[in-house]
Amino acid sequence: MRALGIDIGSLTTKAVILDSDRVVASSVIATGEETELSAKAAVDEVLKQAGIKLGDGVFIVSTGVGGKDVPLSQQSR
Repeated sequence: MRALGIDIGSLTTKAVILDSDRVVASSVIATGEETELSAKAAVDEVLKQAGIKLGDGVFIVSTGVGGKDVPLSQQSR
């Protein structure tokens, strides 16, 4: 199973794609004023690196101070 994790912190937004136990792609960007836009930028980057699309069966989880601001997330912590 592929999973996309998004962590939105006050300074940086991180995204990672895991396939089973293997890291497929990762991204770290500065968190802007709008956390949703920061999350989108990080997600776009890791999807590009991995060569996949959101519709390719990826489970999405978000965490951090802005984790609840990610509408595409299937689970927030």
